[in-house]
Amino acid sequence: MANVAALHSNLADSVKQLSDETELLRTELYHLWDKVQVSHDERAKFLDTYPGIKTKTKQEICKEIDRCQELHKQQVTAATQDLRGKLFDLWDKCYVRDEERGAFAAFKSVDFTEKVLQEHKTEVEQYEAYHQEIQEVFNLLSRRDELYERLYELEMAALDSNRLNNRGGHLLKDEKEKKAIEKVNGELLTINHRPVLDIINEQWESKRQLKEAEKKSKLSEAGKKDSCKFLLPKIPSHHE
Repeated sequence: MANVAALHSNLADSVKQLSDETELLRTELYHLWDKVQVSHDERAKFLDTYPGIKTKTKQEICKEIDRCQELHKQQVTAATQDLRGKLFDLWDKCYVRDEERGAFAAFKSVDFTEKVLQEHKTEVEQYEAYHQEIQEVFNLLSRRDELYERLYELEMAALDSNRLNNRGGHLLKDEKEKKAIEKVNGELLTINHRPVLDIINEQWESKRQLKEAEKKSKLSEAGKKDSCKFLLPKIPSHHE
């Protein structure tokens, strides 16, 4: 009788251990199902197929946990890569310099964890808010690209003797638009700790040099001698 009692006690302990372990695994599985967004129908089907506290149920729960963990890893990786694309676009829109981009260490991480994902979410949210706050300034910066192109078109048209008429009127209109961009300097606005006008001057000069080289090439081919007559004007700095 003592042996039977001991056997019964051991069996009861085993059942309790299996029950406790299975319930812990179920709780983990429920949490993972929420993370990877498993449908209610899929959950119900699995629980109906593997009910109770049987050894087989425990084994299948373990397999389902492994499957969901792998799925979650894939989802986190995809979400992080998507946020990296958005962040890179925001960096360009906000004129973020290379050293500032490099300071965000999570961007270079190859370990796609939830922590890395959250860091990307936070960074994206911060730059989205920042970009929204000074949208008007960014609109002015965007307009200056149109101004570059229009002034360049006028210069190219000026090289054509058949299109010299009425050139002054167009230049006056474009000069007024350029002055609207220069007015940004009057408020001493900055983007990522850089004066807006510095950004405009830097990009204006780069564009001006490129267009000047193109125009000189065209003048050379056409045999023109007044290649410096219609150079793109350089935006004056606020020190001038």
